[in-house]
Amino acid sequence: MNDTVIELQALLQTRLIGLVRVRDRRILWANQTFAEQFGYTVEELIGQPTRIVYPDDETHAQFAAAAFPVIQAGGVYRGEIRQRRKDGTIGWYSVNCALARPGDAEQIGVFIDITDRKLFELALAEREEHFNAAQRVAQIGSWESDLVTNELKWSEEMCRIFEHDPQCPPPTHESALVRVHPDDRLANTNAYREATTRGGGLDFTSRIVTKDGKLKFVRFIGELLFDASGTPRRWIGTAQDVTIPALEGRYNQMIETMQELAF
Repeated sequence: MNDTVIELQALLQTRLIGLVRVRDRRILWANQTFAEQFGYTVEELIGQPTRIVYPDDETHAQFAAAAFPVIQAGGVYRGEIRQRRKDGTIGWYSVNCALARPGDAEQIGVFIDITDRKLFELALAEREEHFNAAQRVAQIGSWESDLVTNELKWSEEMCRIFEHDPQCPPPTHESALVRVHPDDRLANTNAYREATTRGGGLDFTSRIVTKDGKLKFVRFIGELLFDASGTPRRWIGTAQDVTIPALEGRYNQMIETMQELAF
């Protein structure tokens, strides 16, 4: 018995993998795990149309449109799909489908219930969406700088402030520094290095210049994090677009100066 067969048998014995054989969109055979995944007995599933485990006709048709061309070409379709259990609840499943034998109309499907993982991922995505929305409203972005890998991470709002396309490669320290106003670069670099050396925080306002030449005033706040041995490991912080209040302050100062000169 080769290793592949042994591995397959071990996987089947875990009762995590549901197997089903289908012809003309009807269930010919299913193992106990597949039936349990959907809340049926094996006997209830045999002979039923595959539509029985889909939430609606549209989802059923979408799966067929995506999977059948791959399967008929002799390939293996892989995907993650929503399906309906007997009690009406919706679950998420990792699905692999292929022809049972080359040239045969019968198909075999391998199903793994990934509902818990998928719900966790969706919850994280929703939280991230709310987080990004809150940052957009407050015009506050977040950033992280790894002192070991020199990797720089920006949130969506951070990218918006710098007018950096989030779909483009992540910015580097060098490309970010290019966006800083030339007269502010040395002061910014020194503040960052000194804070890293002494283990303090960051809080300063700097001018940046976007690719199209737009001038912005941005307030940067950062906190240095250390590992168990007390070695600095990374910076985390925020950046807020304070252009309007900064310009208002400068205009007010100009007006006051002009008034003083007038008298």
